[in-house]
Amino acid sequence: MEPSIEKTLNSLKKNNFTVEYAEKIDDIADIVLKLIPADAALEMAGSISVDQAGVKKKLIERGNKGIVPDGDEEFN
Repeated sequence: MEPSIEKTLNSLKKNNFTVEYAEKIDDIADIVLKLIPADAALEMAGSISVDQAGVKKKLIERGNKGIVPDGDEEFN
């Protein structure tokens, strides 16, 4: 891990933040899914990072309510 990343993570922890670190973008969705209950209803604004990491897609596939798939007009 790069020293600047380690320094940032330690600073966040010292300020009582819960910190998760993903080495690869493919790991991000799994981390997020562990943090959000499967029965949670969510609102989600657009985010390129979230889309690139596959978070939105996996939340929809898992059945979390409230997330609008791209191109849909109605909430599930």
